[in-house]
Amino acid sequence: DNMEMDECFYKQCQSLAFVSAVEDVGNAFNTLVDQFKFLPIFLLLAYTAYIVERWRSMMKNSHGILGNIHNISMLCGSAIKKPVSKPIRRQLYCIYRYLNVAHALNYKDMSPALKKMNIKEDFVEKLELLNRKEASRITRITGTELEAAVTMLAVEISNFCSFSGVNKNHEYSLYRNICGLREKFGYQRSMIIQDHPNYYIDMMKVLVSMFSLLIIAGYPFALLVHNPDSYPFSCLQPMVFFSTIFSLAALQLPFIMVIILSDPFTSNRTH
Repeated sequence: DNMEMDECFYKQCQSLAFVSAVEDVGNAFNTLVDQFKFLPIFLLLAYTAYIVERWRSMMKNSHGILGNIHNISMLCGSAIKKPVSKPIRRQLYCIYRYLNVAHALNYKDMSPALKKMNIKEDFVEKLELLNRKEASRITRITGTELEAAVTMLAVEISNFCSFSGVNKNHEYSLYRNICGLREKFGYQRSMIIQDHPNYYIDMMKVLVSMFSLLIIAGYPFALLVHNPDSYPFSCLQPMVFFSTIFSLAALQLPFIMVIILSDPFTSNRTH
């Protein structure tokens, strides 16, 4: 009996020593996480905030582009003196076409629907916004289609203001809105390609991955629940499992949001 009691006591001491060792590892893990978690979480939150602000700026700028287009249209329409001659009507229609062309070309590289469209075919035959000579003029230099369209628009507005049946008081406002429109087009394109340096993004991903590995390795010790009826621990540890899954998912959610908000004009994403 004494031998059995000694053996039982020895096993109990071993169990308590093992429990104590696991708890010490868990405490060390908590200390390590407290010292390490600031940098990856800070970088992740800062990058997420930047992407959200970039998305807001792009949407605000898009509405500003539409506002400049409407301003030009209203100024041209209100500058006409009655009776309206046929040359002025033709000139107004030309301005209307170029405004729509410039608006579409601004989003051509961003929108999946517009990206598939060909200027010499779709803009000429389907939309009837350009004739073949105008389309050739716009596509003469690859990559400058939008600039060519805005330049052609400015020329046509200048011709419009030269008509005797047009109020010259609107000329300054028209040119100011054209310059504002061109400025917003440039800002829109710069925001599409603007991002943090690759080293920043790579470092953030590495630190988040290291933090994820730390969670996977440490949570089994930090969140382990000791059951006195088991020897020395129960294999069933739901707190460890769910806490690890939830923590890893929380670290991945900002990356998913960054991917979604990086392009506000993709039609197959909901914002």
